Amino acid sequence: MLSRLGRVNYIAPPARDEYAAAFVREFRQHLGQPYQPGASQGLEVKVLGPGCPNCHKLYERATKVLAGLGLAADLEAVKDPRDFVASGVMSTPGLVINGKVVSRGKVPSEAQLEQWLKSAAH
Repeated sequence: MLSRLGRVNYIAPPARDEYAAAFVREFRQHLGQPYQPGASQGLEVKVLGPGCPNCHKLYERATKVLAGLGLAADLEAVKDPRDFVASGVMSTPGLVINGKVVSRGKVPSEAQLEQWLKSAAH
């Protein structure tokens, strides 16, 4: 199952075991089965946008930077406009790292993304 997931989700080699455990945990939770909560590790990164070219560019850039840094992250593309508004993002693409909006209405450079992600990881 993990190899199938790896075809559609980037899984950094150092985070492979952690990813597998998180997948099983989330699946069990979804089914209503007992599960062992995991430690809060890794980052939560959300790209907010309707799916425009800049949204895709930001998602791809975030994936590239996370892979380059070898950081484990839950990277999600959020496409529901209600979620943008709830986050305070009126201009897309938006970027949220660990619940904090760090960018609105632009595609940050790889260097800027790297800085934000390193800071959030520590």
